[in-house]
Amino acid sequence: MRNIIYSFILTLLIISCGNSSKRENDQKNINGLTFGTTEYERKFHNADIPDTELTASIPIAEGNSSAAENINNKIFETLKFFIAQEGDESSNYDELFDGFVRNYENFLINYPDYHVPWEAIVKGTVEYNSPEIINIRIELYTFTGGAHGNSYVNSLLFDPVTGKEFNINDVIKDINSLTRLAEKKFREKYNIPENGSINLTGLMFENDEFTLPHNLFFTKDGLLLFYNTYEIAPYVDGTKEILIPYDEFKNNLIIKIN
Repeated sequence: MRNIIYSFILTLLIISCGNSSKRENDQKNINGLTFGTTEYERKFHNADIPDTELTASIPIAEGNSSAAENINNKIFETLKFFIAQEGDESSNYDELFDGFVRNYENFLINYPDYHVPWEAIVKGTVEYNSPEIINIRIELYTFTGGAHGNSYVNSLLFDPVTGKEFNINDVIKDINSLTRLAEKKFREKYNIPENGSINLTGLMFENDEFTLPHNLFFTKDGLLLFYNTYEIAPYVDGTKEILIPYDEFKNNLIIKIN
């Protein structure tokens, strides 16, 4: 009975901005792909608890081409992986984001003495857009209880012609060569002796061997190698990154960079 009464007095405020904040990105490649941005906001309000909130800014490939569809589907799948809970069958952003708030509401019904709000922040941007590659950057922060929230940055690389996702072998000729160059840059930036253990300063590279990060970003200044929290270092050390100018490895690129 207590849960029924508690559920009844909870109020759910859902604000869906939909396409109202959509704006066109001025970047356009020769295949006609343009990108807009759609903003979303969800709130769960209760007088006794700070609002649980979700805000999201999602890049949307515009047009009816299969390339645009493939890119948009992959962005959605990526966000669903991080935000959805087990059993979530949402097929669009409204369902996905409504589900985040609904999960919190259900959690309060089961644990009425819980007084900590949840939070989710999603920011997606077009990091790089050229005739040969499109790079989408997704930044996520979620807090659903625990000692601290979780942050993650994700790089999605796409073929502008097909919209299919690139992997590193689609853009780099010699992975080993790039790895050696990256390790040299990494050691220089983080003051690790050339012949010393890569984990000498408390890093956590598996088997004490330098590896490329999961996320590579193509930027106007060069290739950004980005290690997320926990990827190679403890939480307190945060993220790690190095930038390699294109002219230092341009002969190792499969794609052309403007």
